[in-house]
Amino acid sequence: MPPKSAGRPRLPEADAKIQKKRDYQRNYQEQRKSQIATLSAEIKKCEDDLKAMKAKRKELRDMAKSKLDAKSVMKPKKTYTYTDDDWFSPYLRKDAGNQLSAVAKRALAQRK
Repeated sequence: MPPKSAGRPRLPEADAKIQKKRDYQRNYQEQRKSQIATLSAEIKKCEDDLKAMKAKRKELRDMAKSKLDAKSVMKPKKTYTYTDDDWFSPYLRKDAGNQLSAVAKRALAQRK
């Protein structure tokens, strides 16, 4: 008894028509595998390019933001001072509701 061979048993030799179909299928499978490998490599390259573009975009956005921050630091902020004589000042204050009537009355009294 011959020793058992490992793996899939080999098909017996076939006639020309069946062998032609087998060869076609083998070639088709090889082409398919190579095309899948090529496409996978292209997808990987595109993903890497996209990551690089996103990183560059983020870097540019951060740089623009830092430039805007630097400009805002360089500009002095405008400050407004209001006195109680201005009848608009209560609108601009946080406690506008309480003082509005008193300031408005005073402003009207000064105009008369």
